[in-house]
Amino acid sequence: MNLFTVKQLKGQARSILSETTPPYRNLVLLHSLVYAAAQLVLFLLGMLTESMMAGTGGLSGMGTRAMLSTAESVLSFAADILLPFWQLGILYTTLLVLSRQQVNFSMLTRGVRRFGPLLRYMIVYGLIATAVSLAVMNVMSFVVLILPVPEEMMQVMAKLEPDMLMDPVALLKLLPVEELTQWLLLTSVLMFAALLIVMVYLGQRLRFGYYLILDDQTDRALEAVFMSFHMTKGAVWQCLKLDLSFWWYTLLGMLPTAFIFSRWLFPAMGIDLPIAPGMLQLLGLCISYGLELLLVWWAGAHIEVTKACAYQWLLPRVLQKPNPQ
Repeated sequence: MNLFTVKQLKGQARSILSETTPPYRNLVLLHSLVYAAAQLVLFLLGMLTESMMAGTGGLSGMGTRAMLSTAESVLSFAADILLPFWQLGILYTTLLVLSRQQVNFSMLTRGVRRFGPLLRYMIVYGLIATAVSLAVMNVMSFVVLILPVPEEMMQVMAKLEPDMLMDPVALLKLLPVEELTQWLLLTSVLMFAALLIVMVYLGQRLRFGYYLILDDQTDRALEAVFMSFHMTKGAVWQCLKLDLSFWWYTLLGMLPTAFIFSRWLFPAMGIDLPIAPGMLQLLGLCISYGLELLLVWWAGAHIEVTKACAYQWLLPRVLQKPNPQ
């Protein structure tokens, strides 16, 4: 089976999107708008709760404060649980667009409706990622032990008495600071680079698990893992090239987040607005989400459909082979 090229997938996505009526980008924008609105509502509720709690001082207000604090915690917890599954709903609609089906708002709830299987996959994904990261750190710890230590450090350590090893402060004063800093920096860079490479590779191998569950190819988390691994065998580099080709979208998506810290950003830029810090932060959130929504409307639909094209291209690999039992 021939592998796709990034150019092929982007061309296929543009062709499909040009045929969708109404424009699919409108639904993608609506999906992101719901997410942004939920975040803003939670922020406003937090401000309101904080204001109400500040006005219920004394022992007589303890019950009210406890109730408000509990309500805020419950709402925040519910949002933290549900919003990631809402975000996954967009993946399902891209699959429908690829099959030339009409999509509507109700289809965006697919991620929430598939809560159980998706949650199990997230847990398995997290366990695998944790186990792999621990294994990498253990291997790199062994590599660090066999790295050559600067000669000056070796000379100092050879003269140390056993009881001095129990006093880290005194030990650091004796060791050459410059050589120690360089050695620690080198080992830290090596460990971070190894962990980054392995986790990126693992992410590419497991990238289609969510699609498989949303597409009703399986309900079992481990089966989704095996199927995704089989789909991406020999295609990791092409999938990574696809993600890297959208580097500009990731970069532009990070820039609006700076406005979330508007309480500190505006004063640092010399902008002095006569509003309360809480309202200043709310203004920053609105600006941030507004810019993100503009970016999603401009390019989000094309990027999501292009990634779904990669899934559609590789799916026959698991459809032609019996699934692992």
